[in-house]
Amino acid sequence: MDKINHQESSEKYIKKLAKGGTTIFIGKLANTFLHFVQHAFLARTLGVPAYGLYAMGSTVISFLHTIALLGLSQGIVKFISSHRGVDDKGREKGILIISIVLSSVCSVAISSILYIYSPFIAINIFHESALIGVMRIFSISLPFFVFFTIAANNIRAVLSMKRYIYILLIRTVINLILLTTVFLIGYRLYGAIWSFVISCFAASIISLYYLKKDFPHFLSKTKAVYEPLGLIKFSLPMFFATVSFFLLAKTDIFMLGFFLNMDDVGIYSMATIIAASITLLITPLNETFAPIIADLFNRNKLKNTELLFKTTTRWNLIISILCFLPIVFFSKNLLGLFGKSFETGSSVLVVLSFFYLLKASLGPVPFMLQMSGHPNLILINNAIMAVLNIILNALLIPIFGILGAAFATGISLSLCALLGLIEVYSLLKIHPWNMDYSRLIIPLCAALVTFALIRNITACWFLKLAYVNFVFIAGFLLLLPQEDRFLLYKAVNAVRRVLKSGDFSKREI
Repeated sequence: MDKINHQESSEKYIKKLAKGGTTIFIGKLANTFLHFVQHAFLARTLGVPAYGLYAMGSTVISFLHTIALLGLSQGIVKFISSHRGVDDKGREKGILIISIVLSSVCSVAISSILYIYSPFIAINIFHESALIGVMRIFSISLPFFVFFTIAANNIRAVLSMKRYIYILLIRTVINLILLTTVFLIGYRLYGAIWSFVISCFAASIISLYYLKKDFPHFLSKTKAVYEPLGLIKFSLPMFFATVSFFLLAKTDIFMLGFFLNMDDVGIYSMATIIAASITLLITPLNETFAPIIADLFNRNKLKNTELLFKTTTRWNLIISILCFLPIVFFSKNLLGLFGKSFETGSSVLVVLSFFYLLKASLGPVPFMLQMSGHPNLILINNAIMAVLNIILNALLIPIFGILGAAFATGISLSLCALLGLIEVYSLLKIHPWNMDYSRLIIPLCAALVTFALIRNITACWFLKLAYVNFVFIAGFLLLLPQEDRFLLYKAVNAVRRVLKSGDFSKREI
């Protein structure tokens, strides 16, 4: 009887994962495609040097965005989902208000500092005076960028995936429309940056509207229960963890700007965008995974947690392989979409993609540590590896250039994920692997053999890419284990409902 109940409970949570993961996947896939189109448009229109300036400016504002969030994004998911689970509207409202006020005050202060000190940063750190105007315009976007991120995470915490996705999509669409408009008028670099600023403002207005929909008690007479110490205690380690992770992931951009020039920054940034598609496409499952396991840990359901951890990791790897194969086989063709000058970064693209694949195979480790109450370990892991990344970049960039930056960052990211996995196993006795992974060997080998046979055939590279992936997918579907068949079945049904009715919002429990 216990075994039957456990199986039914497990299927319930896999069904929930499939529903939420599919919803976000559809939206994120569309958002990723539009993001790719946006950067292709920017790169081809601006050229390598100006695109390098844009990439450096956006990296700086993203770093300050991470600081201004104060680690609250992770705290929101944990506390809002827990309070919603027991229908505690007072504490839920308190968390919502605290997160908005703290992040808004911080973002305005940081934005002002960046605007004032842009000349010092541009000239003394990056040795590029053209960055002054770039960073000053980007600084205006920070308060809006932070607000819509906080609002979107509150919405995601209650699994309102339709609205969460709409916020992301609408911002990207508005940015793309504005980019097209300003380029047609004749503006280039500064027009692109102002498009980013306006899209963040628009996303803030939309997220506020949806926030009131998902939290009707936000403006009601429901008395807010403020417990800032609990949120801050959880979020503070996450703040340092996310800042250190950003340094772990983006130190390469900063140090390329310091050691080399904006041309190298532009080429490397473009390779990073394509390689990061692996991470972007596995984010949907991971983002759905987080609030579900927060609830499971709260109810002490470790067996269900272990099942979801294994299932999520396996699908992370499957999706990552589907992205990795085209990148490895057609790296120059992909970079060539952005302009001929970017093709020199093909080796960087392959190296980065390999390490992203390796990281994906280790599972959503940070979420396991966060939601099981061990955020301090994430901080320690990220801090150690961020220092290692800085050292490796400082050693390898002067010798190997942008390829050295790729190896430095890839090694650091992979070691960080591996260290976290060791900690998850030590604390929870849970790991993400089983014999089901062996089922991927045959379709992977079939895809490799297929590429070897067709690589010299005169045909459009995109058709060859599609055929290689088709062989992998066909082999994989034939060998699906039971849990994956159930997840895929639920995901396909969710896709049908979305395409038929456009309704993302219904949640299956």
